[in-house]
Amino acid sequence: MLLHTVASQFLTRLSTERSVTTHSKRLSLRTVANYRAHLLRWIASLPTSATLADVTPARLQVFLDHFGQGRDRGHPRAPSSVYQMAASLRAFARFVVAAGWWLDDPTRALRLPDPGNARRDMVLDWEVTEMWSACARLPGTNDGLRARALLCVLAYGGLRRQEVLDLELGDIDFAAKRIDVRHGKGDKARSVFLTKERMDALRDYLRVRPQAPHAFVFCANERFRLGAHGLAAIVRAVAKIAGIADLSRMHPHALRRGCATRLLRNGADLASIKAWLGHAHLRTTELYLLTDEAQLRECAALAEIKLPEHKLSQAKQESNGRRRIPARRT
Repeated sequence: MLLHTVASQFLTRLSTERSVTTHSKRLSLRTVANYRAHLLRWIASLPTSATLADVTPARLQVFLDHFGQGRDRGHPRAPSSVYQMAASLRAFARFVVAAGWWLDDPTRALRLPDPGNARRDMVLDWEVTEMWSACARLPGTNDGLRARALLCVLAYGGLRRQEVLDLELGDIDFAAKRIDVRHGKGDKARSVFLTKERMDALRDYLRVRPQAPHAFVFCANERFRLGAHGLAAIVRAVAKIAGIADLSRMHPHALRRGCATRLLRNGADLASIKAWLGHAHLRTTELYLLTDEAQLRECAALAEIKLPEHKLSQAKQESNGRRRIPARRT
């Protein structure tokens, strides 16, 4: 069977069912878009006469390696991009196996890059504070109010980029100081609570929000909703006005990661942070949490021995008085 034919069926299922197989979970619109883009990139690298029999683990590995090396654009891709491509290929493989056209999954043995050294940007607390003040210096009062509202949900709510862009007017409950994320990653829903100050900033923006022909909270202008590129541009513009030198770190996801680290530093437990961020696995939450220099300096004090001198002497005597069990000879 031609690979292009099967790929078309898979993409049709993604568009209509938003799932890979009959019994799999429903995917978010963002995930569906990513799967489609990655699969089309893979299909474009193959001859039009390619069949399912031509797909082997070795050929998939070669494609994934070339993709990670960035041969199509001249510089390597981040490990996270390679992981997303692998996830798309695995979704397609699950579809083909479930249909009975493959007996074995050729993506099972794919080797992926080590994410341990991946760059994980984070906006620091003082930078968030400076950005909050800088919003008032944006050209145009309405732009400043919109930027502050975006900081509320990104830096203090920890929402993902697409979750922010998909927020609708009915998702904000001012009485409960709550934001309902109805379609998070994996189409999971959760609620995030903000303080009165942040909710007031959201309310101030909504008073000047354009009367757009859609219900999305954040607008680019009177007609269109705010997009991913527009959101990134606003974050960078505010950071530049705030006087932050390294603008390469200033992006929406870095604000989310900074929120997660702040929660941990201020005493929230991992399970609560996991629920706040909408993670499915605790391991993902752990990858988000970065240890800064201040925390490492505090560890120096924590590493000191806290026992008073008389307790140390007592512990030494008890240790010396214990009967030592000789090692068994072999």
